[in-house]
Amino acid sequence: MYNDLYKFDTEKSTWKRITSSNSPGPRSSHQTVITPAGRLFLWGGEFVSPNETNFFHYKDFWTMDLKTNAWEKLELRGQPPPRSGHRMAIWKHLIVLFGGFFDNYTDSRYYDDLWVFDTLEYKWTKLDLPEPRPTARSGFQMLTYKDMIYIFGGYYKTFVKGKKPVGTVYSDVWVLKMSLQLDAIRWERRKRPGGICPSLRSGCTMTVHKGRGILFGGVSDVQESEETLESIFHKDIFQYNIDSNKWFPLTFRAIKQHKKKKVQNKKVEDSKQSKECDLDDANNSCESGEDNTQEHESDAKVKVEPIGPTERFNAMLAVSKNNLYVFGGIVEQSSKEFTICDLWTLNLEKLNGWSAVFTDETRGSQWLGIDSDVEDENNSEDESEDNSDDETNSGLADDQTDEPNASALKEKKTQPSGDKEELGIALVSAEFAVKAHINVSDTEAEVGV
Repeated sequence: MYNDLYKFDTEKSTWKRITSSNSPGPRSSHQTVITPAGRLFLWGGEFVSPNETNFFHYKDFWTMDLKTNAWEKLELRGQPPPRSGHRMAIWKHLIVLFGGFFDNYTDSRYYDDLWVFDTLEYKWTKLDLPEPRPTARSGFQMLTYKDMIYIFGGYYKTFVKGKKPVGTVYSDVWVLKMSLQLDAIRWERRKRPGGICPSLRSGCTMTVHKGRGILFGGVSDVQESEETLESIFHKDIFQYNIDSNKWFPLTFRAIKQHKKKKVQNKKVEDSKQSKECDLDDANNSCESGEDNTQEHESDAKVKVEPIGPTERFNAMLAVSKNNLYVFGGIVEQSSKEFTICDLWTLNLEKLNGWSAVFTDETRGSQWLGIDSDVEDENNSEDESEDNSDDETNSGLADDQTDEPNASALKEKKTQPSGDKEELGIALVSAEFAVKAHINVSDTEAEVGV
């Protein structure tokens, strides 16, 4: 695991590594937010040693002045208990923290507690709000819009003694109505969203842009048998209209052609029916809009087939000057997890297609792990030589470009840093690839985070 910090300049398309004599320890699944005053706050997360023999959750609290790049550890009383997979959002001068997951090998639990940190008074307050309120979960999405904080989805695992844990993926939407009077803050569950919902998934990522939540990627697990799960990775992108409470796939601008393309009414109706949200109180599940792209009658227009980010989960998103940035993520091939180290951008106003800032082909990607199968000597020798070459090439790339290492990036937050339009991509830590895509603490469904 890592504790390095990088900034990306969106004007120059260059990375800059930020160093500090005093900085947080290596971790993943932590959370960061940036205040309007230009100060970054980091709380919690988890540490896993490379051989997975040492694991613990953090409960430390750090802040960085983005003008001086100096870290400071905050020693405060009355902080939330240790966890990872939680979410934080900023509203005015208040930081809101909800949910998360804790595991110490003997005790595992999910949180449904709500905390507020006042960045002016430097004080934590736990809010015990009345029903209704969201159930315990981790790995959900949390967005600030106007005087509301919205949460979407998440993951919860039920532990039954003597049985295999059972995971639940949520697709419900909740609103936290904010107030500077903390005792006036209240939860409200939104009605089931309309439109065309994303398929049920975890490991997706969301950001907000002009009244809509933008969702990208994720992973869905299909239980083929008691012992086998099939993982389906996504690269689709959806928008959630916050005011109208409706989901729709985000489609690129069409290209005009000489002939009109018509779609039979029946086909459109069948498509709509197959993709309507169907949420119930027990599972809060939402049927898929995946790979069933909606077609409309149009004046001689057809859709652009996009070239862009491949399927992945735990990518990072940020918006700067109407441009959406998608960085990194993880994908599985057989029993291995691969890091994706690329950066793509999409203009959310023009919607004229993806642009690659850099890709795995230009940077080089690698699998960091140990094969479990025993191989013969010749194969082992070949692998050793190949790995040596990979390490050499990777080192050269890092020395020349000063970019983040193409190692397994998990559960880091992306935040714009203010006037300079820099993205805090790879904010404090990338993680060595462990064995689970949904067992990344914040999306805790066990398949092998």
